[in-house]
Amino acid sequence: MKPIVIAQLSKNALNPGVVDWANRVSKNGGQLSSSFSSVRALNNFYNNITASGYISKLKSVVCFVPYDLIAAATPLVKVSGNDPWTNTGPFVAGDLTIGGIKGNASTKYFKTGCIPNTCFQDTRSCGLTLYITSGSAEALKDFGCNGAGYEPAVLIYPSYAGTCYWDGYYGNGSGRLSGLNALYTGYMSANRTANNATAVYTAKSTVAHTALLTGTTPLVGAVKPTIEMYFLTGNQAGASNAPSSKRHSFAAVHEGLTIAESSLFFNAIHQMRKEIGGGYV
Repeated sequence: MKPIVIAQLSKNALNPGVVDWANRVSKNGGQLSSSFSSVRALNNFYNNITASGYISKLKSVVCFVPYDLIAAATPLVKVSGNDPWTNTGPFVAGDLTIGGIKGNASTKYFKTGCIPNTCFQDTRSCGLTLYITSGSAEALKDFGCNGAGYEPAVLIYPSYAGTCYWDGYYGNGSGRLSGLNALYTGYMSANRTANNATAVYTAKSTVAHTALLTGTTPLVGAVKPTIEMYFLTGNQAGASNAPSSKRHSFAAVHEGLTIAESSLFFNAIHQMRKEIGGGYV
C-alpha cells in the first residue's frame, strides 16, 4: 500500500494529537498504511481519552499499530520517555501483527525511556497498563524496572508462574501486591494512587472490569527507581532480565489510575483495538 501523506490526515478532521503522532512517525522514519481505518481508530481513542478526566495522568502510550515497527513503537501520547520506544534485540517485521508485538523470551524488548524518578510525581503515584493477546503463565517479566536486589521497583509480572505481582514502589519489604492469576490474556492495569492504596485491575470481552488485587498497607521508606522501565522484559539494574514471550497490543506508563479511570481506559483501549480489527480478546 502507498503511505499516507501527512497532509491527507489534516484534511480528515483528525484530532491534532493524532496528526502530531503521524508527523512523529514520519520523522522517526516510519510509514502509515494508505488505509485510514487504524488512523480513525486512533483518532476515536484519542478523542475518548481527551474527553476523560485522566488524560493528564498519561506519560507514554503505545498502541502497536500494525503498520511497521517504527509506527508501532511511536507513542500516541508522549509526555515522557523515548520517541519511538527503542527497539532492542531487535524485533523484526514478522514479530508485529494485527494482534500486537510478540517477545521471544530472549533478546527482544523495548526501552521506554520512562524513569520513575523523573516520570512520576512522587511515591504516592505510579501506573503501568498493558493488553496481552496471547502467551502463557511463564515465570518472566513484562513491564518495568528494579534494582540489583529487586528493590526499589516499579514492575508488573502479569502471571509469573500463575501469580500476579505488582511492585508499585516495592522496597524495604513494602509495596508489593501478589495473588493467584492463571488468566494471562486481556487488559491489565497496575496502579498506586496513595501511600496506602494500590491495585491491579483486569478486563476483557468476557470478563467485566474488576480489581484483581488491592492493597492498603502503607509504604515504608519507598523510593523511586532511577533507571528506565523496559517493556517485554524487566530492567534489572540496567540490564534486561527475564524477557517475556507474550504478545501485547498496547502498553502505557501513567500516574496511578482509580478503578473508575481504569474502567474507562479499558473501554477506550478495547474499542480502539476492535476498530483496528485485532489485538483484543
